[in-house]
Amino acid sequence: MHAVSLPRDDDEPMIGAVLKSLKDARAPVAALTLGVSGRAGTLRYNLLPPVPEWRLELIVKYETEELAGKAGETLSYAYRKLDVPESQSEDVVLLMGLGKDSLIEPAVAEIAARGGRARLALPNTLGLYHAYRRLRRAAADETVLLADIGALETHIVLATGERLLFARTVNYGGTQIDEAIASALGIKVEAARKLKEGIEAGRAPQHLVDSAQSAIRSALGQLLAVLQSSITFCRTQVKIPSITIQRVYLSGGATRLPQLASFLRDGLGLAIEILRPQLAGKPLPGATQEWVTAFGLAVAQLDRDRVTLDLLPPAARKVRDFREKTRFLIAAGLALGIGLALSFGVALYQRHVVEAARERVSDDEARVRRLTADFERARAENAVMNAKYERLFRELTPTRFTAQLLAALRTDTPSAISIDELTTVRAEVDGAVGFEVVIRGKADNAERKAIPYLEALQNQLARLPGVERVKVNPGELDQGFRPFELVISPDRRMPERKDGGKDRRSRP
Repeated sequence: MHAVSLPRDDDEPMIGAVLKSLKDARAPVAALTLGVSGRAGTLRYNLLPPVPEWRLELIVKYETEELAGKAGETLSYAYRKLDVPESQSEDVVLLMGLGKDSLIEPAVAEIAARGGRARLALPNTLGLYHAYRRLRRAAADETVLLADIGALETHIVLATGERLLFARTVNYGGTQIDEAIASALGIKVEAARKLKEGIEAGRAPQHLVDSAQSAIRSALGQLLAVLQSSITFCRTQVKIPSITIQRVYLSGGATRLPQLASFLRDGLGLAIEILRPQLAGKPLPGATQEWVTAFGLAVAQLDRDRVTLDLLPPAARKVRDFREKTRFLIAAGLALGIGLALSFGVALYQRHVVEAARERVSDDEARVRRLTADFERARAENAVMNAKYERLFRELTPTRFTAQLLAALRTDTPSAISIDELTTVRAEVDGAVGFEVVIRGKADNAERKAIPYLEALQNQLARLPGVERVKVNPGELDQGFRPFELVISPDRRMPERKDGGKDRRSRP
């Protein structure tokens, strides 16, 4: 198994050159993992109420279609439920991967044109996670921070034991350090990069080293802020405010900078270790920490039972699945052909074998008739299931409305407002069935702005497509916070009654 990555910029080596190098080295290229950079793919997190798998698939599909419509391009998607029993929320924590087909499909086609085959398209960040699982025996109760700091991107992972908690990619790396040095010394970025390499190798003049230190510390301070914000972001996304990091593992080319590890050790107050993969017990060439993500992408195919988000476009997935299934069918067909040839060869000499063959044919015909009858029954059952599916599809409107509302809350909720509970409620008013979404939470009343914050959120939600009514019910102040209840409905008859008719509400 081998891995190749999508080019991050146009001036990077093309995939074709990488494939040629692999073939020149007589390395197999029939089952490659395609690494997806932050430019070609992204990771998102969703908190959803527990729902059946078929409904979860539809929710993710609809959200992907909405995002694709906003982006104006086709997106491939994959998702996994994260194992977070410590979460304070009863919702399912969903990790979603989205890939841009416009960037991934040409790479898959180029691999095929060069005689290779892409078996898996995996975000580079998850390659870091798979590498950690292979390179370290993780303690079940130890939470670690992984950071692969490359030239243009930093991949960040938080894991407890072998359980993935959080993964993200940020556009920050060694290039930003080069730009900071160039700006501080008034030189070109390329000259700054060579100076940094001289500092890494210990051969740069001391006066230039001293001049560059302030810029390097400033750049490393930004990297430290990225790592700290990732920890905070993880706590928010998975609803585990008590997450505590015990150890930090670093990798990537930027770790060659001598002061990077010590700077992060002082800033985070944690033990720092550099990940260095080996092959057959021997170190990889060059700076081995630069191979970590590529190593993880390659071994990811061995961890299909773990968190793997395959972003291959649908057409490429169908080709892969067909090829892998066909391989076994061909083997079975060859075995069957050999068996039949032997049977007919013996039949030429032994009459009783012919009679036995006729009996087998008769049995096969009876079996075909039974299979035909089974097929007709299955087709009738399938028609019934299709009818049920159509009915269930019509019932998805509340789910889609709630998913749209959740997406808006993630971007439009003021920081002073925290949401504790979101409930979808079915209601019957005068015999008509509808639904409404009830949101409960708290608003910070610092400077007496809780009510304006709530009104602003109410106005934002009222502008959403399909929202017909939004009502806010603020509560009494409690220790500087004002509890509130928001009721949102796509039906003007909800959530209040128009007259004195009956109103029955229940949670689904």
